[in-house]
Amino acid sequence: AAAAAGAAGAAASPPPDTWLKAYASDDFHFVDYAKLRTGDGKAALARAVAWVERADVSALSGKALAAFYCNAYNYQTLRLVCERLDKDASWNGHTSFLRRAAFFFVAKVVVAGTPISLYNLENKLLRPLFVNELGDARVHVLINCASFSCPYVPPVHLTAANLDDVAAAQAAAFVNAQGGVRIERSAGGAVDVHVSAIFKWFKKDFVAADGSVLAFVRKHHDGAAGAVALPDDDAKCTVRYQKYDWTVNDLALW
Repeated sequence: AAAAAGAAGAAASPPPDTWLKAYASDDFHFVDYAKLRTGDGKAALARAVAWVERADVSALSGKALAAFYCNAYNYQTLRLVCERLDKDASWNGHTSFLRRAAFFFVAKVVVAGTPISLYNLENKLLRPLFVNELGDARVHVLINCASFSCPYVPPVHLTAANLDDVAAAQAAAFVNAQGGVRIERSAGGAVDVHVSAIFKWFKKDFVAADGSVLAFVRKHHDGAAGAVALPDDDAKCTVRYQKYDWTVNDLALW
């Protein structure tokens, strides 16, 4: 019934490119869910979600389809978080396995007229499209799961035209500024590369698209002055995975 309703509704226009700017921190790490749940914010999110639900993707492929699915994931995630907070203002994120299961596996959203879980949207549609067809693992910096440790929310509405530029900026920010990667040299001279758990969970995507997790990091690491250099040889590095903070990226909490 949900699929039929989504398909039957009048086509909605995509949201303005920078519509989310009014409801996020300057760096887009945090979302002002209080604003997004009321007044103009609630209306803006409703319009973005309506566009996702009613879109006809039958003619889309490649980067255009990839951009659409990323937007769908991000906008529907925002909607689900707002719904959780409407029911319980003290809800603080996906802080237990049961909460994560309910949010990502059980809850259904509508994307282009079809009900789907966020888990399946990511793993059945987004990852195969990006990694297998486009040879690109940067899908993992373009979608935001509304958690503190997640790559920040993309600052603009994604399109085929801006996808590469936004992905490059998101990857560079995650590796260099957002804590997704930390490179240290031990007293013995060894190089420890502390990376987000995302690189562990989706290691095969980074291997398939870039050759290795460290190859992806190397590609986007800026080598800023004072930073520990990342050796060209993976064997000279020890990869260590950081603990993931699932606390919701709500501006009111930070």
